[in-house]
Amino acid sequence: MRKIKEKLLELSEKYRVAEINRIDFEHGNIMVSCEKGQFRFFQTGSQESMEGSGDTIDVPLFYWRSKRRYIELRNILINGIVRYPSGMRSKHICSDGSLNDLLIREMDILEFVLNDKINKVFSSLDKENQYCNLILATKNGVKASMELGILSNITEPVEMHEVICNTGIVSDMAVDTQVEHYPIYVYGKGKTEVYKDIDYELYGMDNDDADRIRFITAVLADNSQIEALENQYTHYMELRKAVYESNTFVSPIAI
Repeated sequence: MRKIKEKLLELSEKYRVAEINRIDFEHGNIMVSCEKGQFRFFQTGSQESMEGSGDTIDVPLFYWRSKRRYIELRNILINGIVRYPSGMRSKHICSDGSLNDLLIREMDILEFVLNDKINKVFSSLDKENQYCNLILATKNGVKASMELGILSNITEPVEMHEVICNTGIVSDMAVDTQVEHYPIYVYGKGKTEVYKDIDYELYGMDNDDADRIRFITAVLADNSQIEALENQYTHYMELRKAVYESNTFVSPIAI
């Protein structure tokens, strides 16, 4: 946490984002007080709605939007390198967090990459084992499938996103792989070390923490986006509710 605080202060000053007076950490949330206001950047699975108290502004911490792999996938579509998306496949199996966290994350990645909005869900959940399969539809007619799960016995997260378009298929992973690759591998006797650093300004930090810092500084630099982020989170809460209702009634649920 100390390193996150140091780097937030460093980048905010370097890029003249905001004059931060105080940074605190509360149950996984990051509290930032500056001349622009008081902000609570909250973990997305931990809060059912916007609960800002007094002058505190709640902001969902969609830190994955700072990840290069999703930004470039989105840019391929925006720049028309492939066009007319008709389908998307997402798979994310990991050992940390909760299924609710994963649902919000993956639904946001889908909407962020496609620049579209989910309006129908059909789900099959194994609540006891934190696992689900989803079929989704968007306003622009894209059909998507998701396989999500929290499995304690895996050592490497399995994650892949693939967009099927009329003019081609794009993926955020190399062909025929679902496990993330790292910039540097050092092989030794019975041991392999990996070096994950991809951000020279935030060298030595966990990549997710680096993404959190990038996301927070971007929001502080342009806090006009906060209302849209809040609306997105409310939308995902409705979608998450629909996921569980669909599983109960064995029926598609429209939003």
